[in-house]
Amino acid sequence: MKVVREFCVAGPVIDVTVRVPSGNHRKPRGQKKNITKEKVQKNNDRMAAKKLARILNANFDKTCWHDTLTYQAEEPAAEEAARRFKNFIARARRACRKMGIEFKWVAATEYLNERIHHHLITNAPLDLIKQCWGNGHVLPRPLDEGPNYSKLAEYIIKETTKTFRMEDCTFGSRYSHSRNLVIPVPQVEEVSEKQLFTDPVARKGYYIVQDSVRRFEHPITGLEHLEYIMISLDEEPRIKKYTKGRKKTREENYTKYINYTEEQQSLWK
Repeated sequence: MKVVREFCVAGPVIDVTVRVPSGNHRKPRGQKKNITKEKVQKNNDRMAAKKLARILNANFDKTCWHDTLTYQAEEPAAEEAARRFKNFIARARRACRKMGIEFKWVAATEYLNERIHHHLITNAPLDLIKQCWGNGHVLPRPLDEGPNYSKLAEYIIKETTKTFRMEDCTFGSRYSHSRNLVIPVPQVEEVSEKQLFTDPVARKGYYIVQDSVRRFEHPITGLEHLEYIMISLDEEPRIKKYTKGRKKTREENYTKYINYTEEQQSLWK
C-alpha cells in the first residue's frame, strides 16, 4: 500500500500528516456514501485552519498581538467597513515604516448576527494600532507563549465560517494578510507503510504535542490518516527548511480521484 508523508516546517513548529493517497487503498471499494454538505464544509474548515496555523506559526510570536477592532456609534455597512479597514492598513503601514518596523498582519472580518468587527494578528505596537484605527475601540490580547497557534487559527476560522459562506459576502476570503509573510509549503514524500500505524517519533531537538496526535479516516475518502505536531525544544529550531520529497502544489483536494455524482460534486462549490 502506498503511503505518503506531508512534512511542513512553520518556524519552530512542524506539522506532519501521514496518509494513504486516494486510489492506493488496500482493497477495491465502491463509491463512498453519505458525503453530506456538512462533512465537506467541516473538512474544508479543518484544512483552512491548518493552513492559517502554519502562517501564524511561521510569522508571529509572543511579542505580537491579536487585536479586535470595533466600530463606535452607527455600524457601517460591510462595504464601507472594508474600505475603512483598507485605509487603516495603509496608515499602519506608513506609521510602521517611519518607525523602521516591517509591518506584518493577518486579518479576518465577522459581521453575521453581531456587530461588524475585525480580528487583526500583527507585530505592530499596540499604541500604533490604536492611533491608526480611529473608528472605535481596539481590544488587545497579546499572543500567548506559543509557538503553536493552532487554537488561534481554529478560532479565527470558526468566527468567520458563516460570513464567508454567504453568497453576497463582501470579503472574498476567510482572511487576508500582508504580502511579506512566509507562507509555509509542505513537502510530500513516499514513506514506509509502518509510519501510518506505529507511534510517531520526534525528530532530534523536538517534542511531539501528544494531544495533536490523531488517527482517523478521512471524512470524504474514508482513507487512513495520521496527524501530529512537533515543536522545537530550542528557541532556534534545528530544522528551518525541509528539502526531501516534492513541494505540495495545492491544498488537499480529492475530487479528481473519486467518481462523485453531480450532486455530490456540487457540495464542493
